[in-house]
Amino acid sequence: MKFIKLNKELSLSPLEESDFPIFINRINDYNVYRYTGNIPYPYTLQNAYEALKYFAKRSKEFGRETSWSIRMNSEVIGGFGFKTSEDLNETECGYWLAYEFWNQGIMTKVLDKMSDIAFTTYKFKRIFAYTFEENVSSARVLEKCNFKLKDPCIKGYYNKDGKKYNGMLYEKVNPLI
Repeated sequence: MKFIKLNKELSLSPLEESDFPIFINRINDYNVYRYTGNIPYPYTLQNAYEALKYFAKRSKEFGRETSWSIRMNSEVIGGFGFKTSEDLNETECGYWLAYEFWNQGIMTKVLDKMSDIAFTTYKFKRIFAYTFEENVSSARVLEKCNFKLKDPCIKGYYNKDGKKYNGMLYEKVNPLI
């Protein structure tokens, strides 16, 4: 499942090298960095090449797409991925969105659609996501998409810039099971 249409403007598809200028510009924002677990800052061209290689490796490993660029009118505005493990019954999801697109309902649309795909197409039994304790917007997105708070305070879950930050764990169980 390479291309996913959400509506007239929004879609998801794999990151391509031709996306790098706008992708790097949008992801290279401290507002994005501060609420993501493993996106480097500053984000370099080398990081983009490494990400592209990693996404291709993961897709090949699991025989399906695991990472997509979120696009508005074909232009990259964010990213979404499933971090699939050996236990193919469940997956962690992660996402980021360029700062100028925050609080517009975009990520809720993306997560809602990708949850549906995770359950109906990929047949996962459970999806889970971690978020920074203070990232109220991400928690709201998860709750709007019917994820349930499983652990409200994981002490020191994130280590960023030499500081420890608490995390929260959300999960959604496949309603078709």
